[in-house]
Parts: sequence; structure tokens; C-alpha cells
Amino acid sequence: MVVIPNASEECSSIVSPGVYDRISLMGKITKDKVIHQVMKSTPATARVFEAHRMGCKSCGGGKVETVAWGAAVHGLDVETFLRELNEAAESGESHKK
Repeated sequence: MVVIPNASEECSSIVSPGVYDRISLMGKITKDKVIHQVMKSTPATARVFEAHRMGCKSCGGGKVETVAWGAAVHGLDVETFLRELNEAAESGESHKK
């Protein structure tokens, strides 16, 4: 058994490895989430960042910067960007623009 700190209400705080997918453990992607945390927890979101020409995957700032900050710096509407990220995370598929 593995203890998952800060598990969502849907999940038990003690689960067997592989029982829950990554998105259910992370919860909904919000503007306050750190960019690298989002990409690590939900790999399908990397395609959304790439589609907007955001080099967050290789940028050191992504370790500390939030989704809101990244959207603002790249001139994106944060609500639209969040919708795209959450859609990619839920589907697990690459973002198609």
C-alpha cells in the first residue's frame, strides 16, 4: 500500500499502486497549479503547451511558475487555456488544434 498525501475526496488516502489514474489523484487543473506538476501528473497536457508554442517542458521556470502565469506571459486567455488543459487531461489524448 502507498500513502498518497493530499488525495482528492474521491480517493482513499491509502491505495494500491495503479488503482487510480493520475488525473483523479491530481484533481482538476487550476490556474494555481505549477506547470511542471501539471505536465508530470497528466502527460497529455504537454501537447497543449506545445500547441501554443510554450517551451515549458524544458524551461526551468516551469518548476515554479503557475498555469496562470504561463498563460499571461504567452498572451493566452487563462480560462480557455485551462479548458484545453483539462480536456486533454481527461481524454488522455494529444491536443489537436
